[in-house]
Amino acid sequence: MTAQPPLPGSHRVAVVHNLDFVEDDDDIPSTNDFDARANADVAEVATHVTRALRSAGHTPIQFGVRGSIEELIPQLHEREIGVVFNLVESLGGDPRREPEVPRALAKAGFACTGNPGRALTNALHKDVVRAVLATHRIPIARGCTVGGPTRLGAVKRARLRYPLFVKPAAADGSIGISQASVVVDDTQLRERVEFLVANIPGPYLVEEYLPGPEVNVAIFPADDTVGGARLVPTTIDFSGNPRECLPIVTYACKWDESSPEYHARTVPLGELLSVSARRDLLRTAEAAFYVIGGNSYGRVDLRIDAAGRACVIDVNPNPDLHPEAGYAVALRGAQVPYAQVVDTIVQQAVRRARPVAPSIVRPRSGAARCAFAVG
Repeated sequence: MTAQPPLPGSHRVAVVHNLDFVEDDDDIPSTNDFDARANADVAEVATHVTRALRSAGHTPIQFGVRGSIEELIPQLHEREIGVVFNLVESLGGDPRREPEVPRALAKAGFACTGNPGRALTNALHKDVVRAVLATHRIPIARGCTVGGPTRLGAVKRARLRYPLFVKPAAADGSIGISQASVVVDDTQLRERVEFLVANIPGPYLVEEYLPGPEVNVAIFPADDTVGGARLVPTTIDFSGNPRECLPIVTYACKWDESSPEYHARTVPLGELLSVSARRDLLRTAEAAFYVIGGNSYGRVDLRIDAAGRACVIDVNPNPDLHPEAGYAVALRGAQVPYAQVVDTIVQQAVRRARPVAPSIVRPRSGAARCAFAVG
């Protein structure tokens, strides 16, 4: 059975999120995982999205999945779901299975929010993203990939200069990133890689630390009357952090409310960059998002190097949609309220699911995509 494409307007929306981070017997969040807090956040986000959908006139129904999305599809048909709001970040405790969700829903004929499986698959492997960006000559920090402490010869061969930044290549939510991620000599590098090997699956990225500010670009689908996408740049204000802390977005910065690093906040970019530097940064962010396969909402993180060039450090086609997380905060600063963010994402999914009459199909030109920068 295949779902019928939804019509414009209000919809029955399935808000689907993963529950594989809770214990099966009592639905209590597991505290055994290194990334427990980041995982548990998705259930809270689902509640906020559900409220926003209801305020926008939709009929939302929440569903949780653990090991398989296919088991949910008959329920979606039974409840006459028109659109699926996809918040799934892992299946069976494995984040590598995240791309299964949009692929299975598309095969079943459901309109689904967010980016396609290709973009999610690419983003799961930061080493692959680096290679793709380099192929398209999109600026990135100098770096290399290592499999463990016995493979650190790659750092020497790449002639990387300290300080270096070390992070997992297959984790998100700043998992595995702390103040100790910035290393200044061979001893610290080996110690950090050994710590990651003991806690988080590899491989691991070793990159030259970029000294400039961090800039996050929220990519938001524009409506049919505008076309293209809205790009909203923000930066991170670390002024509330202790002086000894480096200005980096760590796991504690995002998830640990008891940490002094938790005081860092997303703020408008303002006049931090010149007009030309800002324009180049937005072009870089948009190009990075599209070359990994993004076609919906997302976020691109960049840092400024010593020469003033914006380098991509991460591409996230499934950013945290919590109303107090950076993505929603950026759009709120651009006068896009949370309910509108959620509703626009749904309406984009509906537009993409509608069949296009052959008579109005036009050949694609070689012109670049049109982006509108705000904020």
